[in-house]
Amino acid sequence: MATKVTIAYIDESGERTSCSFEGIDLTSANYDAQLVLIGAIKTAMDALALGTFNKMTVSTITDGSSALPGVDWAQRENKLRITYSDDTDGRKFNTNLPTINLADAGSISGTDVWDMAQANPAALKTAIEAYVKAPGTGNDVTVDEMRYVAHNV
Repeated sequence: MATKVTIAYIDESGERTSCSFEGIDLTSANYDAQLVLIGAIKTAMDALALGTFNKMTVSTITDGSSALPGVDWAQRENKLRITYSDDTDGRKFNTNLPTINLADAGSISGTDVWDMAQANPAALKTAIEAYVKAPGTGNDVTVDEMRYVAHNV
């Protein structure tokens, strides 16, 4: 069974929201290396999100802060939908990063799409592709798109 990583944030209204990924099994042989990869995903997400990091779950729970972020636009409804695909069978998956920073340089003017060549989106893309495995197969994945969406799911 795959390891599931869930990273949670708090928006300016005090509402909690999260996104999740599956990765390989954690073993004593790969534990430290996998935590480094997971940490890179969290660091890249933090650079894009306005919300306050609240909690990360990876077989254990890493508590963050329960403080409000202090930014009016840090709302759980402002999300970056990350679409990624299984490198072997092409199946598509997505997850949503809540409290996205709409002022980040990654957003492409006049669209909802984010430029994955810009620093923060590129860091998140690299971190996801280094760690995330396709649910059900464990195959490597490729991030296909990052797009702003405004809703709560």
